[in-house]
Amino acid sequence: MGFKLHIQNFQSIEDAVIEFDGFTVVVGPTNLGKSAVVRAFYAWAFNELHPNFIRRGAKDCTLTGEWETPVNGVKRIEFKKQVTPSGTATVNKYTVYMADGTVKDYPKIGTDTPDELKEMRFEPLVNEREERFYLNVQKQLEPLFLISPSTTPTTLTSFLNQIFDIAAYERALADINSDIIKIDRDYNALEICKNRAIGESRQIVLNTVRDIIKL
Repeated sequence: MGFKLHIQNFQSIEDAVIEFDGFTVVVGPTNLGKSAVVRAFYAWAFNELHPNFIRRGAKDCTLTGEWETPVNGVKRIEFKKQVTPSGTATVNKYTVYMADGTVKDYPKIGTDTPDELKEMRFEPLVNEREERFYLNVQKQLEPLFLISPSTTPTTLTSFLNQIFDIAAYERALADINSDIIKIDRDYNALEICKNRAIGESRQIVLNTVRDIIKL
């Protein structure tokens, strides 16, 4: 699935197109804009385009992600931010261009992102502790996801639970154990009733035999 990000007026980048194809690594000497490329991807995918990211001297910044083959009917998604000289945003919108020619505008997106991006899994993974992890892109020197000395057992467990829904299995096991206890209790109650009935029947037979002998 070919994908490219068109970056315009973002930090040190005036106009550039970065192509991605599967797992992509951005490498090169220092001060060439590698970090800016990563920040641009973050800004486009997760609505993190801060006004100070706009290139100095420019009034607006546009980030456009485009797929060679449409995904879920989406051909490209454009994110644009325009600010006043004082830094106040006057335009902060996403525009989604569908393969069939339909155009969807999200003019007042706030800090959210279009559903079309979320459906492609362009959204952070949030665990039960409200920690946010971005799996689509990784910054320089950032530890690998869940493979880091700083990853606590609690964090690991919470993500495994979220991804594989371990809690559902734990609930199922708890229900099974509860059912086993109930069955054992009912079985023991039945055994008591059975033994009591057998004892009563035996006593009736013995009394009947005694009565017959007396005759």
